Amino acid sequence: MILNARIVQCFDDNFRSYTVYIANRDAYSDFLLHVNLCLESNEDSKRSNRQNLCQPLTALALLLCIHSTMVKAKKSLGQHFLKNSHTAQSIVDAVNPLAKSIIEIGPGPGILTDLLLTRDAALTFVEKDDMFAEKLANSTADMDNVKVVHADFLKLDLSDLTSDPDTSLVGNFPYNISSQIVFRMVEYKHLFSELIGMFQLEMAKRVVASPGSKDYGVISVLTQTAYTGQIIIHVEPGQFHPPPRVNSAVIKLVRREDYTLPCSEKWLRKVVKSAFGQRRKMLRNTLKGYIPHELLIEDKLFTKRPEQLSLDLFYELARIAEDHYNSNDEI
Repeated sequence: MILNARIVQCFDDNFRSYTVYIANRDAYSDFLLHVNLCLESNEDSKRSNRQNLCQPLTALALLLCIHSTMVKAKKSLGQHFLKNSHTAQSIVDAVNPLAKSIIEIGPGPGILTDLLLTRDAALTFVEKDDMFAEKLANSTADMDNVKVVHADFLKLDLSDLTSDPDTSLVGNFPYNISSQIVFRMVEYKHLFSELIGMFQLEMAKRVVASPGSKDYGVISVLTQTAYTGQIIIHVEPGQFHPPPRVNSAVIKLVRREDYTLPCSEKWLRKVVKSAFGQRRKMLRNTLKGYIPHELLIEDKLFTKRPEQLSLDLFYELARIAEDHYNSNDEI
């Protein structure tokens, strides 16, 4: 692993699999030394079947767990480390192979990072965790195409990270800030051509939901003004360390060729948030003050609920609201 951490797959006597994170190079060297000693001390194990070879690994794996040499997740940062290499490979494979600028949010132990480092691209890794940021910076110090930014992604001016208008945004995102990451990407849509990221399943559904769906909401509308999206991988809790209490999914968002809004972005946000603020009520009730009273009463559109509206209808409402504001100082 690029961070001098290691993922070791071990088995118990019943061939149940354990994934062990070993936190640093010294611990990994000790791990290999002990395994070799175990194998050398048992001549039969050199000629035995898989079961005998697995038993020393299991004993040591349990010992490592007891002595806390595993990488520990911080609840305060919402960390759940992906440990399934197949899922990691699928995430990286979904990144545009022609991308010349890639940003990973929260590299952590580096399961995605190692794969991204094989790409011929400018790579930027944004890590808030002190330990991971330091280790990644040290281990990539001699790589000219790599930049490690020790910071909170949500507090950065993203134009300082890249000037490439086709940058890919990648990550196993902390669930407690995943929606904010999406909103920041939309804010800087002129820089990000795609996103491939891990989300809580329910959030993933909301991001890509279509009109008429119970999942369709504020984040659906505001994201889809600039991006089309789909869920590409479903991920079970057991693929993480520690396992979250919810199912997860990887979504891919691709920027629309024409992402210029036909209305004011400011007014679109106002209308969308007001409409979904009480999503079970009709627009006639939720958009009072934004839309002329006579229009609210006469137009049947305002008997609908927000989840029934297409993007184009929200654009139209934003234009009406802005015009009404400009002609009425009381709003």
